[in-house]
Amino acid sequence: MKFKLKALYLRHEALVEEMRRRGYNHHTPLDPALATGKAVQDEFVDSYEKQVRILKERGCECRV
Repeated sequence: MKFKLKALYLRHEALVEEMRRRGYNHHTPLDPALATGKAVQDEFVDSYEKQVRILKERGCECRV
């Protein structure tokens, strides 16, 4: 996650919004001034294709 704190911050904010829509309270604000670097996560542990395969193998009803 080196040099991608902005991507992490934006993901956190998206989760916060989802929590609010579902009626949860949020108590972990992040300082936007610390959100530096890239706004997009473009490096992954597994390729996109492998991530899709892993989800399909779980047998859940995940939309992939």
